[in-house]
Amino acid sequence: MSDLDFVPGVAQILVIGAGGAARGAIAALCRSGAKKILICNRSLDNAHAVKIAMSGRYPDTCIDVVAEKNICAEHFASTCLLLNTTSLGMNGERIGYISLSKLPKHARVYDMVYSNTGTSLVMDAVATDLRAVNGVGMLIAQGERAFEIWTGQKPLKGVMQRALNSI
Repeated sequence: MSDLDFVPGVAQILVIGAGGAARGAIAALCRSGAKKILICNRSLDNAHAVKIAMSGRYPDTCIDVVAEKNICAEHFASTCLLLNTTSLGMNGERIGYISLSKLPKHARVYDMVYSNTGTSLVMDAVATDLRAVNGVGMLIAQGERAFEIWTGQKPLKGVMQRALNSI
């Protein structure tokens, strides 16, 4: 979230998706001090499973769920960070039920999908004057960490970014 200059606090974080990426992101957000997370997913059962697992580990964070068909303007209006953890957007598709215009102007948008050209969600957010980034920074951080694990050495600053840019 450093790409967005975002620090979790008491405002709501809206997480789109309930898979492994959502679990990892929610755990990191909880450890960073998030107080309120709303999980929105197609399958309410999957969202509830993530809620139960994460609530048990992070009792100081209020975690709730909403089915994508039931999400409404109030959910967006109280959101400080919208986080897409699904693969939607990887092929240019839009997440139809997301209403970026209902987010407060100070809200941030983070799309875990990485793309050097930008995702539809990020481009739409920027067009709505919201600060937004895709998952390229996350991919770079993962590459740096993997390099360190495998070699026992930290990579030179910027080497992963340059490698990614060369593709």
